[in-house]
Amino acid sequence: MQDGMPRKQESETFAGPDARQHAASQRADKPQRPYNGRVLLADDCEGTRELLRILLEKMGIEVDIAETGNEACQKAATSAAERRPYDLIFMDMEMPEIDGYQATRRLRNLAWQGPVIAVTAHTGPGDCQRCLEVGCDDYLAKPLSVESLSVQLSRYLDRESHSTVSCPQRNETALPDPLLEPEVPQENPSDRQREASLLFLDGVWRHVEQIQAALRHLDRNGLMHETHRLAGSAGLFGFAEISNVARIVEGLLRQGADFARVSQPSERLIRLCREVLDRTQP
Repeated sequence: MQDGMPRKQESETFAGPDARQHAASQRADKPQRPYNGRVLLADDCEGTRELLRILLEKMGIEVDIAETGNEACQKAATSAAERRPYDLIFMDMEMPEIDGYQATRRLRNLAWQGPVIAVTAHTGPGDCQRCLEVGCDDYLAKPLSVESLSVQLSRYLDRESHSTVSCPQRNETALPDPLLEPEVPQENPSDRQREASLLFLDGVWRHVEQIQAALRHLDRNGLMHETHRLAGSAGLFGFAEISNVARIVEGLLRQGADFARVSQPSERLIRLCREVLDRTQP
């Protein structure tokens, strides 16, 4: 510990898909036990934040929340000043005020040495390297899963898994539809899990409204922002088709496609969202 700032472990490095699978198989042979640590979760999506908080707390982790990059920097600085620095920060890279890239760079400039994990749906060839360059220690691709989350927790809270540097690639295998086979087990969902799901579904309405507005006003940035957020949150809650179509729209826009080309997948995305909302209405 130096000046209240946690010291970064130099031996901790990236793990690619093979290393992550190997670590998972090793953990599967060990008895499950709670983790021990204090984590800051920075994400501007309310439903996503609440579900991740539930999962982390079930693993025995103390969780604090930040809704913006600026708030994440403030809370990290306060934790260090109080001599209770976070053991790990999960940093969503797309947030209002200042994004995760700016927030991580600011933390490093303030001498924060603890691990920061980038959480992003951007998985292109240069996206992982961009996260590294601003000071992130590792990279978690959306849509998240319990398994991918556990790998990172084992690496940075257990300090047991150390692997070679390699930027992970997105797993293109479709996630199950949560109404049929949920990604997060829901046999006896708690009140908090139900609340998180309701927050997500409320957010879907807002996403649909914003996507429609962006299409009407030919707002490329607005459409990219909404589809990016929807791709991540829908994937986390297990709505694979919504997540995949949202990623298609975002990808087309990033490639420079005009609105004539993105119109059809955008309308399909809106239709899928409405179908899910209709099916989940009481």
